[in-house]
This record gives sequence, C-alpha cells and structure tokens, in this order.
Amino acid sequence: MGEQNDRRDEAAYDGGVAINYSGGDQDLAVYSRAVQIGTAGHLAVDFVRGGTNVVLSNLPLGIHRLAIKKIYQTGSTAAGVVLL
Repeated sequence: MGEQNDRRDEAAYDGGVAINYSGGDQDLAVYSRAVQIGTAGHLAVDFVRGGTNVVLSNLPLGIHRLAIKKIYQTGSTAAGVVLL
C-alpha cells in the first residue's frame, strides 16, 4: 500500500482549485497534495494528519508539497493560493 501512495505522490498534479480566504476560513472539500503560492506571505492551515492552525511564515512563491484540509483567514497573507 505504501508503494502505491509513493507513486501517487510522484504523479503529475491533475487539477487545481484557486482559494480565496478573504471572506473567511476555508474548509477544503478536497485535501491538497500541494499548494501553489503566487505572492509570498504567511499561510495559516490545518494539516491533514494533525496540526491545527499552524502558521507557515514567509512562504515564498512557488509550489509547496503540503497536505492541508483548512486555510484560516486570520494569520494568512499569501495571495494567489491554488490547491493542487
């Protein structure tokens, strides 16, 4: 089973959802495998396997392998956030 998960992690991203948390916290219907940051900043998140309201400080623009299930408005300043 672990081998199958390893192959999935190496697969290309097959979709994306732009996230706008300016209207409040975002509980994600689909958990992310990665997050693209368009404008550097902080991102306050809940991780899929534990860790609640963790602030990831000064995330640079780019793609980050993060398995998250919620993004908080308070504490988040990054823009152009896309779940992959």
